[in-house]
Amino acid sequence: MHDTRLVHLVWAPYGVALLERFLAAYSACDAGRAHRLTVVLNGFASRAQARPYEAALGSVDHDVLFLDAPRQDVAAYRAAALAARERIVCFANSYARPLADGWLELLCAPLERAGVGVAGATGSYESHLSSVARQRARSPRVAVDVARHALVFPRFPNPTIRTNAFALERERYARLAPARVRSKFAAHAFESGRWGLTARLRRRRLRPLVAGRDGRTFEVEEWPASATFRRDGQRNLLVADNRTDEWEQADPQRRRELTEMAWGPCTSG
Repeated sequence: MHDTRLVHLVWAPYGVALLERFLAAYSACDAGRAHRLTVVLNGFASRAQARPYEAALGSVDHDVLFLDAPRQDVAAYRAAALAARERIVCFANSYARPLADGWLELLCAPLERAGVGVAGATGSYESHLSSVARQRARSPRVAVDVARHALVFPRFPNPTIRTNAFALERERYARLAPARVRSKFAAHAFESGRWGLTARLRRRRLRPLVAGRDGRTFEVEEWPASATFRRDGQRNLLVADNRTDEWEQADPQRRRELTEMAWGPCTSG
């Protein structure tokens, strides 16, 4: 008997190749923890459109949750949490792919410790407000956007567990996640805003941890040195995604920019 539900989100516009890449990584890496897999089919006009995706899933034991209307990722996760019965859920977005054996156990095991609210494969100090404010010098029109962001996002540093791959108690996520998320801006607000997931957990004195490939977990102040996101070769990264790929593939100047966005100007790449 298992108490863990793994939820993988499939977004129709990305195409079936991205699902196939996840499945290849999922099959290659032993999760290290008994679980049930739910694949959320999101953004499909009909079940007929989803047939190539369901065919690709034939190689793995899974459940399918078909959403009849497109939803932002954090709302799609909530639908999956409400449909599940397990105590713990681990969410993996469309770009996520595990990199090491034991990855699911490493993400979920920290939740057994007292005072831990969420564990993620990556965290960041990035602030959407600070990022937008840096662009103000390039375009006066950005000033309006800065004002809007200031209402929602703290300035840097803004410790946030990224929602590419993260685990927490199912009922906790179902309570905290909004039922409706009408825009990508709103989804970002839930991830890293003043009233977002990480911020709300911290106000409740529940710690957000980053889990590394080496089996260690990292407190907020240790995240920059964890070698999991946009620093130190990302050598300790447990689950990759498009943002970690972006850093890997960037030229040295762009890498420095991305590192400073995540951790500030006094960090090395």
